[in-house]
Amino acid sequence: MIGETHMEVVAVAMTSADLPPALLSEAKDILGVKSNREALERALQSVVTRHHQLLAIRGMAEVDLDPDAVKIEYPLDGDDA
Repeated sequence: MIGETHMEVVAVAMTSADLPPALLSEAKDILGVKSNREALERALQSVVTRHHQLLAIRGMAEVDLDPDAVKIEYPLDGDDA
């Protein structure tokens, strides 16, 4: 409807942590951010992403591939079929 506005509500956890200032400063430099909050959020996201990647790699390592399977050749772009 005309004139309606939609707002997204995002829940955040408010927390307090005593962090070594030098470590936080270095993390902010590495991540290219200015705020402590953004540095912590990016660092936590990195931990979660790496964990998911590790789980995916472990899952792929468990796949039992058949070394005698028929190999199918697919033409690459630009190759004449």
